[in-house]
Amino acid sequence: REIWYMNSDPGRCDPARYIKVDPNSDDEKVVRAGNINVHCSRSCIDESALKQVKNNSGKSSGLNVPHWYKTIPIDIDGTKPIETLLETMRRLQKISAIKVKAFFSGCKGFHIEFYHRFIEKINGRPDTSDCLKSMLAVFLDDLPDIDLENYRVNGLIRFVNSINSKSGLYKIPLLEELLNSELTMEKCRIWATEQRFTTLAAAIY
Repeated sequence: REIWYMNSDPGRCDPARYIKVDPNSDDEKVVRAGNINVHCSRSCIDESALKQVKNNSGKSSGLNVPHWYKTIPIDIDGTKPIETLLETMRRLQKISAIKVKAFFSGCKGFHIEFYHRFIEKINGRPDTSDCLKSMLAVFLDDLPDIDLENYRVNGLIRFVNSINSKSGLYKIPLLEELLNSELTMEKCRIWATEQRFTTLAAAIY
């Protein structure tokens, strides 16, 4: 299984633009070299997905291949992102989620990654993303600002410590002490003016 990272147009899945990264490698090497705009696949795919892309003129739409999630991503983007972030974190604690990480997206929202054993029940199927989307819709149904539209085989999310070319800010990890402090968007934007590699691997719980 591989993860495919792309560093340019997120609307296409051109194999020539992909950086193939060993899932066991140090992921931060992908962006440490400079200020590049990197998106990565939300799920792990295998060679069969790449073959479908090549046979479809480089387009990733309509992929129907088994895929896996190493961690479960949540995208928060809307009018009350901080309130939604903190409430989502509280709910994840209640269901005993582990490897929980929170990030400022580099624009106007937040990303969360976590692991829960229920993902193993649906991993490795062509409809894994559809099942995950349905489960999260129930779990987070009453919260505003949760974006559930990008759960698909070719769904992408900004890579940590990658710069957002529009805002000029980085997607950065937020540690527990930052979440427990008086978190504001202004503080996040100040922190996101530079990369934060020293905290890349830190999980909140």
